[in-house]
Amino acid sequence: GFFAIDWYLSVTPEFYSDIFGLLLASFYTSGAALFALLSKLMRPTSPAGDDLVRLSAALLVTWAFLSCFQWILIWSTNLPAEIEWYLARGEGIWPLIAGLWLFLFFVAPMGLVLSGQWRAPWVVCSAQILALFGYLLQGAWLLLPGYGPDSGMALVMALIFMVVALVVMYLMACRWQRIYDLSLIHI
Repeated sequence: GFFAIDWYLSVTPEFYSDIFGLLLASFYTSGAALFALLSKLMRPTSPAGDDLVRLSAALLVTWAFLSCFQWILIWSTNLPAEIEWYLARGEGIWPLIAGLWLFLFFVAPMGLVLSGQWRAPWVVCSAQILALFGYLLQGAWLLLPGYGPDSGMALVMALIFMVVALVVMYLMACRWQRIYDLSLIHI
């Protein structure tokens, strides 16, 4: 937790934000809730599934609020060092990555919760795996642009690792669902 915050901030030492630590804390707890929900779906005998979905949604809303608050605060104060941090993430492939992680990490899970489809285990499992992919993409978006324009190869390697990890997690989830004899089409 705290070491990661220092790592993120040490990559671009001129960047300063009072809310960055709280933003990353909400980011990490959202990721932990996603992992907890995914592991609950792999062991469906636990009765805490609805509460984990609600907790995950609440943490995602907290993260979204803090992210928007930081962005608005930095752009409205027009401080050059802080704006440079966002400008580095607005060049090259990074805006596309930002849109992708925003959709996967926030829009898709919140749409699932608001649609009422969150009681079907296969829907929740698939949405949480996509959200975890978005979570990993946001981690790359926060860290890698600070290393300069040559960080593209690191992004490609991170994406390959993420895709392999998520495919393995999805296959494990499907295996657990077959072991526990859950219906994959139950809605």
